[in-house]
Amino acid sequence: MTLLNSIELCDALRISRSTLHRLRKSGLPTIGSGRLTRFDQDAVLGWYNQYSHLSQTVPLLPAGDYRCGQCGFEGTVQQPMAPGPCPQCGSQATPVRRITAHH
Repeated sequence: MTLLNSIELCDALRISRSTLHRLRKSGLPTIGSGRLTRFDQDAVLGWYNQYSHLSQTVPLLPAGDYRCGQCGFEGTVQQPMAPGPCPQCGSQATPVRRITAHH
């Protein structure tokens, strides 16, 4: 297993730090947290190749909690995935929205 820090990963993928941040929000596999975050090179390359292929054909929903605007169904997306119909009502007319926390 080859572990990379964020600078090494940005260099390897030829991406900016802001792109790395966006990819992490979309489910990029990490090890550790904060300043100790590292990236398993093989896991990241496998994920990134799949993500790049899918993101060129259809926008992906990032991992997180979602609510259907049509019926109110709530669910959690564990891995980035292509948007689809609501599993409860099948609605395609209303996009699924991310649940936002209110403080």
